[in-house]
Amino acid sequence: MQAFYQQLTKPAFAPPADVFGVVWLILYVLIIAAGVLIFLRSIRGRMSPVIFGVYTLNLVANVTFTPVLLSFGLVAGLIDILVIAGTLIYIHCQTARTDLPVFLLLLPYTAWVSFALVLQGALIILN
Repeated sequence: MQAFYQQLTKPAFAPPADVFGVVWLILYVLIIAAGVLIFLRSIRGRMSPVIFGVYTLNLVANVTFTPVLLSFGLVAGLIDILVIAGTLIYIHCQTARTDLPVFLLLLPYTAWVSFALVLQGALIILN
């Protein structure tokens, strides 16, 4: 992925490739913590199991981003990010008033995905 990213024409606001690993390490800790809470609350009946299903879809889209991008290109990567963003918006809407810890744990992830949408769009335009 790093070699693919290096060959692209990038916008001025694009972070260096090294930043992605650090950011994702932090984000995955928060994503997993939120996921544990969602799972536990779902099996205990304190949260709709639909939220856990949407969270699972989010993880699948997240994990498949790199293979999708490398196999099918920048536009496919953008579609994948849109799935990630859509599932996050759904989870945020469902937890904003009912589960503040889950909501807050996922905020940095949502911020990064929002940035990724803008970056991906810029990469499509420039390449």
